[in-house]
Amino acid sequence: MKAFELERRVREFLSAEGMLMPGEGVVIAVSGGPDSVALLRLLCDLNKSQDWGCTFYVAHLNHMLRGEESEGDERFVQELASGLGLSFTTKRVDVRQEAVREKCAIEEAARQARYSFFEGLARELGMKVVAVGHTADDNAETVLHRIIRGTGLAGLAGMRPVREISRGSGIRLIRPLLSTWRQEVLDYLREKDVSYRIDSSNLQAGYLRNRIRLELLPLLGKYNPRVKESLVRLAETAGKEYAILEGEARKIIEAGLTREEMGYILETTLLKGQPSFLQHLVFREVLGQIGLPLKKVDSKHYEGLCS
Repeated sequence: MKAFELERRVREFLSAEGMLMPGEGVVIAVSGGPDSVALLRLLCDLNKSQDWGCTFYVAHLNHMLRGEESEGDERFVQELASGLGLSFTTKRVDVRQEAVREKCAIEEAARQARYSFFEGLARELGMKVVAVGHTADDNAETVLHRIIRGTGLAGLAGMRPVREISRGSGIRLIRPLLSTWRQEVLDYLREKDVSYRIDSSNLQAGYLRNRIRLELLPLLGKYNPRVKESLVRLAETAGKEYAILEGEARKIIEAGLTREEMGYILETTLLKGQPSFLQHLVFREVLGQIGLPLKKVDSKHYEGLCS
């Protein structure tokens, strides 16, 4: 694929999903890897060629997991931002220590640290958009990861092109490369002669996500050479269906949820006769609105609320 063709597709994807408005400020998350470097270069080139008038700010989180390699990533991204004339902020977080403190996997601790940093920086800068470099490959891996761990329709929907970075934040998280395959990214960078960093931890089979990428997907590819495309189509279909259910749930909430001095009251009679999965979604949305951590609520909790 020629670079100009990828630029056109990304521009059209941005427009179709309503990701970015002219003149907006955007925090661009850059790890130094190929996906985020391509994202940065594409957005900068499109901003210039399309005369968007957007302001970009480069953010890098040093996870402190790979010693000198992590330090090298940080220096690389700083030099990259400087070469493009963009402001740059980095933060160092001992993710391994955070994982112990939060009693969670290192992958989850790293994800939480990243999004917390990006959201906080965007708020500090008065920007309403955070851009990350997830690709279609990432989406396929995410769907398969969730299937393995157990998931429902929401999980099958995979990554969304646009969502709030956290509920009620008012800050959009956008994924301009979500319709782009990783190989297309690599081809683009090679054509543009743009360098990037390789995270050696991505080549290790110690993490489940890496085993999915390095072992499981190649194995499934023997049964279906287009398995990643199938997983992405599954996500798109599930996402459309889930969006319809979300709309129905919101109607029930708008009609039956009121805020009182001591908390919230939900008129549960509105749920009578509704299918259980819709009842679960209503309770999920309500719990999210009142700020409860949804990851600690499973299907048994929802069933108890519905009984």
